[in-house]
Amino acid sequence: MPLGRCCAELPFLQRERSSGACSCNGSLTVAAPAGTPKPIVQRLADEIRKATQQPDVQQKVATMGFELKDSSPEAFTAAYKADRPVWERLIKQ
Repeated sequence: MPLGRCCAELPFLQRERSSGACSCNGSLTVAAPAGTPKPIVQRLADEIRKATQQPDVQQKVATMGFELKDSSPEAFTAAYKADRPVWERLIKQ
């Protein structure tokens, strides 16, 4: 969810936005066991992409205040690796 929309949807975060502290991110992730063959992972990704491109699914997700972002297993892995140190630091605090 873009920052501006996040703060519009969650007014109590508005005051944090000006300080740059407002960050509203999230994901719904489907995971497979380590070692799952790449063709199976790709098939899952392709089928999930098809499902989330359906107008009724997009509308339902939008009514919940979220937006869908197309991704890939590789993009998720890169984002996970980039975000992991941030979450580790927050958890340890």
